[in-house]
Amino acid sequence: MGYVRGESLATRLDRETVLDSDTARTLLSQVAEAARREQLERLEAGIVLHEAESGEPYTASTG
Repeated sequence: MGYVRGESLATRLDRETVLDSDTARTLLSQVAEAARREQLERLEAGIVLHEAESGEPYTASTG
C-alpha cells in the first residue's frame, strides 16, 4: 500500500467527538465499502485511513 495523505478514523473521532448524522452515515458507508473491497471481517478505527483530498477510505495492514 502506498502513502495515504490524511488521518485515521481514530484520529478524526478524537478530534471531532460529535459527528452529525449525515457525516456519520457517510463514514459508515465508506468504511463498510472499504472492508468489503478488502474482504475484511473486522476493522479498528486506527487502521481505517481517510485520504485528505478525496475522503476515500483505505485500510492499513496490521500484519
